[in-house]
Order: sequence, then structure tokens, then C-alpha cells
Amino acid sequence: MQENINLINFKKERNLGEILSDTFAFIRQNYKSLFKIIYKVVGPILLLTLISYSVYLVVVLKGTGNFLSPDIEENIDNLTSRYAMTFLMGMIFMIVVSVLFYSLFYATLNYSVQSYIENKGKIDEEEVAKKIKYNWSSFFKLAFLSGVFVVLGFFLFFIPGVYIAVPLSLVFSIMIFHEMGVMESISYSFKLIKNNWWMSFFTLFLMLLIYYTASSVFQMPAAIYSLFNTMVSAQSEDGISFTNIYDWPYLILNFLGTMAQFVLYGFVIISTIFLFFSLNEKLNKTGAFETIENLGENH
Repeated sequence: MQENINLINFKKERNLGEILSDTFAFIRQNYKSLFKIIYKVVGPILLLTLISYSVYLVVVLKGTGNFLSPDIEENIDNLTSRYAMTFLMGMIFMIVVSVLFYSLFYATLNYSVQSYIENKGKIDEEEVAKKIKYNWSSFFKLAFLSGVFVVLGFFLFFIPGVYIAVPLSLVFSIMIFHEMGVMESISYSFKLIKNNWWMSFFTLFLMLLIYYTASSVFQMPAAIYSLFNTMVSAQSEDGISFTNIYDWPYLILNFLGTMAQFVLYGFVIISTIFLFFSLNEKLNKTGAFETIENLGENH
């Protein structure tokens, strides 16, 4: 009975403040189940993503070497001739792994919310894992296409990129809760956001601001350590060297800070789910119709 009292109703309209407060309330209620399912489904690809980031950083540092030394022209030639292909292949691999990570992360949290709604406050971890295993390729395609559209928007001009990014933040929720295909979900996101773009933008902007502020705390140790190394390196005879500044202790601190950033991004994803339901309720009145049907059945 207690679970029903504390059950969060997703299917209702919310203003900006309600979306943010209910995001934190949902995570506070279900953080144990969410952490378990994230660890089980997203954990392996998160680890691969972090390793690829770290390896790529090491390769970049090795390629640049004493980039800030007096022999800067020689270092640039060395960088472009010896490491250009390595940089390119490494960047492509990082992009693919990152897209896979974010697609699974969004899918995991959306399916967790779906399970929470269907089971009236309980998240079935096995059920969520099975659904993701069955549909992961669709999520990857959706994330990849959405990313391409946003990047093209930013290349054309900054404002189109921002405009496109807002509706496309909802595509995973649309695919899961409306059971639509990849292109259908992308198309429907613009219909859903119509007449509510500014409210959606400010909601996402504020949530991202909170996210970046919180995640920067976890990057402070690496930043402080690199600043200290820069001061020491500047006083040495060899001058400032990337390899001296960004050594193994820095890489470890950066690894841990980046991992915390990735996990904290879950708060942003949950807020987009609440935003989806709020906009969906304004457009389709799904929750209101269900409430009326339930009243009729109870009568």
C-alpha cells in the first residue's frame, strides 16, 4: 500500500519546476534498481568507452610530445605524418562506441520507467535487460541518425543545431512508449514539440546546467593535478611538455572523473522522459483518459 502512496504518476502535464523536482524524486526512490540495471546493461560499454577515451588521450599525447616546445613546426610535421591515421581511426572508434553507449543508456532508463509504470512502482531488471537485448540495434540506429541531424544542424549554423537537438532529445521515449520505428520517432518528435519548444528548451537547458555544474566537481582533482604539473613543467629545462603534464596519475583521475560524468548524465535522461510524458499529455491526453476509464471500472 505504501508503494501506491509514493507512486509517481508520469502521465500528466508538468511545468519546468515539477519536471526537475520529480526527476530527483524518481531517482531518489529507485536509485538502487536503476544502478543495478545500469551496471548490468550499460556497465560493459561504459567501461569500453572510458578505455577508448583514455587510450586515445595517450596516443594524442604521444603524438604531440613536446608540442609547446621551441621545435613546434617539427612537432606539427611529426604529428600529421606519423599519427594522422591513428588519430582518425581512433576518433571513428570513439564515436561508434560513444553512440552505442548513449543509445543503451537512454534505452535502459526509458525501459526502466516503462517497467516502473507497468508494475506500479517496481522496476523489473530482468525484463528491462531482455527488451534492450532484443532491440539494441534499433536504438543504435536512432542515436546515430539523431546525432547526424544535430551535427549537420550545428555545421549549417548554431541555431538550427540547437533547434533540432531539443525535439530529438525525446526520440527514445517516443520509440519505446509509442512503439514507433526509427524515422517515425524522429518525425513525431517535431510534432510533439510543436508550440512547446521554448518550455522544452529551458527545461533541458536548466537540467544540463545542473548536470555540468555537478559533474565539474568530479573533474576538479584532474584539473588541479594538471595545473600543478604545468607549473612544475614550466620551471624545468625542457619547458612545458604534454607528456609531463598528463601523466598516469592524471589519466587515472581523468578516468574516474569522466566515469562520474557519464553516470550523472542519467539525471538528464530521466528529465527528458518526464518532459516527453508532459508534452504527450498535452497533445494526446493519455493519462486523463486512463484516469476516466479507471473511475468507470471502479464504479
